[in-house]
Amino acid sequence: MQNPISLSPVPTATESSPIELLPSFVSRPRATHVVFDFDGTLSWLRHGWTEVAQTVIAPRFLLRSGETAADIRTHLFREMFRFNGRPTPLFTTEMAAQIQQRGGQADADELLESFLRPLNANAHERYAQLRNGSATPDDFIVHGGDLLCGGGSFEMPRETYLQSIEHVAQAYSGFDAPAYYVPGNHDCDADTRSLDAFASRFPVPDLLNVAEAAPGLRL
Repeated sequence: MQNPISLSPVPTATESSPIELLPSFVSRPRATHVVFDFDGTLSWLRHGWTEVAQTVIAPRFLLRSGETAADIRTHLFREMFRFNGRPTPLFTTEMAAQIQQRGGQADADELLESFLRPLNANAHERYAQLRNGSATPDDFIVHGGDLLCGGGSFEMPRETYLQSIEHVAQAYSGFDAPAYYVPGNHDCDADTRSLDAFASRFPVPDLLNVAEAAPGLRL
């Protein structure tokens, strides 16, 4: 892959690509990865969720004539990505229905809990690694949105939404690196669609302006 600072002319922000590399941009050799969080799908804390789902759900699918475990694995991946971006309970409800159609036993709520339990355990372990220093944060953090499961399709009750803001704010308060928060559609109040409560606890820049995230890097 070509180094972006060697390109001529220097790329500038557009509506479809709102990241601008300024001529003064300096590479950071210590940074090896950039992680953007889109509803947890690409989250470092939750990475590996697809394999967790496979481990929990696949054994409950009774094989039909001519099917193999590999066929079930392929089917589950297709179903995961079909439901990608939608609330997880909808996915586990569909999976429970498919298991039952094959003559198996499955309860949607139990299936959801069985999926979330190991997933949350992994996330807590990785969070602990960040806090104890065994996983080193980079020079700065750009959170790509959806710290919460508030507005959008989740419709979180307001009281729970406000409590969640406090819990997440406390969790993020331990990081030393400067953080830039870009609120997602699930970070708003489900009733009013307002981001005021979110913005009162997180340093959200004016969405109509750019944020000078680092020397030569403007978001």
